[in-house]
Amino acid sequence: MNVLGLGIVALFGLVFVAALRTWWTTRDPIARDVVVVFAAMAAIFVVGVFTALVGTPPAIVQAAVVIALLGQPAATLRLAARVRPLPRLVLPVAVAAWLVTALPLAVIPSKSLPPVVVGLALLVFIVTEVAAAALFAAGSRRRAGAA
Repeated sequence: MNVLGLGIVALFGLVFVAALRTWWTTRDPIARDVVVVFAAMAAIFVVGVFTALVGTPPAIVQAAVVIALLGQPAATLRLAARVRPLPRLVLPVAVAAWLVTALPLAVIPSKSLPPVVVGLALLVFIVTEVAAAALFAAGSRRRAGAA
């Protein structure tokens, strides 16, 4: 890992620790959901640093990181639901789609994984992330002033 990569990881770590500290001191549901959204990226950074220092992590750790990363859009959707009303079935459908598409990626070796499974996981990731972004954008239109 180069100096720029380490700097990015360090800056992200500071933001993540600040979000975690905010949640720990306030126990606010929005702060908790922010920590959950950041946790998926934090897991990737931790594995990257681990790989650079020690070597390839165990397969179970890699599988957990894949599941966490693919679940990040569902966590973002949950965060958006805290800020703006969400249709009743959107979040449960997003979580179910995440689990159905992420679990095969985590348990099937990548060499024998059918491309359609990867494509479906990518589609669920993109659609859920776009839905969360649209909800945030729609919610921001109703608000004014400093965040």
